[in-house]
Amino acid sequence: MNKTTIKKPEAIRWHHFSRHGDAIFLSLKKEIRISVLSVATLAVTCPNSSAARMAMNQHPTSVEQINNAGASSSGGEDNLLDLTALQHGDLLFCVASPSRDGIAQAIVTVTEGIDLQRVSHVAIVCIESSGTYALEASGEHGVWLHPINAFFDHCDHTSAGNPMVLLGRLKDTSNVAASVEMAKTYLGRPYDYQYMPSDSALYCSELIHFSYFDTEGKEIFPQVPMSFHDKSGNITSFWKDYYRQWNMSVPEGWPGTNPGGISRSEKIEMIGKFF
Repeated sequence: MNKTTIKKPEAIRWHHFSRHGDAIFLSLKKEIRISVLSVATLAVTCPNSSAARMAMNQHPTSVEQINNAGASSSGGEDNLLDLTALQHGDLLFCVASPSRDGIAQAIVTVTEGIDLQRVSHVAIVCIESSGTYALEASGEHGVWLHPINAFFDHCDHTSAGNPMVLLGRLKDTSNVAASVEMAKTYLGRPYDYQYMPSDSALYCSELIHFSYFDTEGKEIFPQVPMSFHDKSGNITSFWKDYYRQWNMSVPEGWPGTNPGGISRSEKIEMIGKFF
């Protein structure tokens, strides 16, 4: 991952944010792009900077702002959650639409989510003074923070327009704040496309595994043998082709995690859903 170091005298002024969320600084009449710095990451790490304030004016992230703007996820149905239900350190489980294909479909084919839900991704709720964010490892951005409304917009939606997301909360929240701080230390890490336990890259549930510990330092979501086989017990053709591009065997049975497995953990209470 390329990183650019900007000395304070060189960073003349913040210029703008690109449509991809990159921070652009105007330095010595040259534009400098910092690709790993999202709008939300800048707001959390440098909340008093003019860049962060200007960015947040364009990207509302607080629950109050989002709900007042009509972006509540409840869809007006009493039995559905809205964003006021979120607490710091909660886990957001994305459910793949039945029409979803590609990697999300491949994941839900070989794993099992709570109540047989097609759970394909997991993210952390991060509530800061500057707003509410999703902290996640995504294929497009690696480990990053972004505004919670942008996270919900990116999830699959029902025909009624509701984001297909489940809300989970640790039954013991005594070390949740410390766990979120641990997760922040991984910001900027690349995404782990190979789902391997021995590299520095991270996939979504791997971030959760390495971040959440109890007060005694014990892992809350330990690794389990990874599954790439369907209900018949056969490794699917998708995963065989997927790993062939790296000339690798499918790491069936290797230690790892998956979002569906975490959603079924006895350490979690499911608060409800947004769809």
